[in-house]
Amino acid sequence: MYYPNKSVVSFYYILLLLLLCSCDSSSDAAAQETSTSSATVPATQSWTGQTTNGIDLYNIPPKLGSLPLVELQQRAEQKDPAALYELGRRYGSGEGISRNPLKAKQLLFEAAEKGDADAQNELGIAYNQGLFGSIDHNKGFKWTQKAAQQGHPVAQYNLADMYEKGEGCQQDYTKAFEWLEKSAESHFIPAYTELGVFYSLGHGVSINLKYAFDWFYKGATNSDPRAQYNLAYCYSQGLWVDKNIDKAIFWYKKSSDNGFIESSYNLGEIYFYGESVNKNYGKAFEYFKKAANYDHEDSLVNLGLIYLFGLTGKKSNTLAYELFLKAAQKGQSKYDAIFNLGQMYENGLYVNKSLIKAYAYYQTSLKILRLKPTESSALTESELLDSITTLKAQMTASEIAAGEAEIPKVMQEYGIVL
Repeated sequence: MYYPNKSVVSFYYILLLLLLCSCDSSSDAAAQETSTSSATVPATQSWTGQTTNGIDLYNIPPKLGSLPLVELQQRAEQKDPAALYELGRRYGSGEGISRNPLKAKQLLFEAAEKGDADAQNELGIAYNQGLFGSIDHNKGFKWTQKAAQQGHPVAQYNLADMYEKGEGCQQDYTKAFEWLEKSAESHFIPAYTELGVFYSLGHGVSINLKYAFDWFYKGATNSDPRAQYNLAYCYSQGLWVDKNIDKAIFWYKKSSDNGFIESSYNLGEIYFYGESVNKNYGKAFEYFKKAANYDHEDSLVNLGLIYLFGLTGKKSNTLAYELFLKAAQKGQSKYDAIFNLGQMYENGLYVNKSLIKAYAYYQTSLKILRLKPTESSALTESELLDSITTLKAQMTASEIAAGEAEIPKVMQEYGIVL
């Protein structure tokens, strides 16, 4: 969970922008790669290994990691749960021993059955993520609950997540909140952030915006990139605190440096629009590129627009088209990218001019926009309809009919099912 980012920049908006204001361009800055992060903080820091025959290779946290293999095997033979867990981990990772995923799984189950909370937590994660085959939330809940009841902070966080979503159990925000509190009391930092979300939404507890902000701040100062994002968003919007763009930028940068791509995207927007700061297309480019490196759809679109209009001094229709195309092939809200591709066909930018294709792209974009009317975008339905009306005025009846026939092909090409 995290607060939503602002809307994607559209081709239409850029055209207006260039007409209404001068472009304050600065030099291009090449974005440096950082470690990737998903849109939400993972519920666990483990189970990241590849799988063989549906069984994870147990790239899981070590325990008794410094123990010599011979001594570890002896303790495992005596059914020491911690030793069973560690030996299973080593069989899975191939650390000092031949890798054997089936043996790893067997030892992990044995450790869990004997009450090892770490093993129970890992089994819960494995079942919830389908690492033993298909996802089984019932078994995932069983093992996660066992570990949580023993005070395992990650399991407590994961159990809260299951109660929140109703996975393997009846949805219950109150119980979710209670387990989050337990996880936070054990100093599991992602729980700080989630408590802030619960207090802000009133999930399982009365809404208390001061507490929400305080938990975000606590998570942010403990280097949780999601908390840093939420805190920055609060400052950027003046939510529960005086609006302060400098503090927003400070925390967005912290979050971006920690690999949270939504923060990189929001920084790009701040500098692109000049939100209480000097407009700087060079910095906007830098942060959009940083997010686009991980295929962030809106950043791909915005980066394409910067190249298309040469806002940083480097104009490239080729790169713009490639970025729009990549964005159109990803994500759920594809209409901005598809609309921009239509604009390129209408104007013959990089591609051969084709009003028929432009018409099909515009109509496809309109269909998606109407399917998801609540999604934020700089491109509105009325603007899209104006573009279609203007285009149709240049087309013959047979061209419009050909454009209509082209729509299913465009939808199929980009995997759009309405």
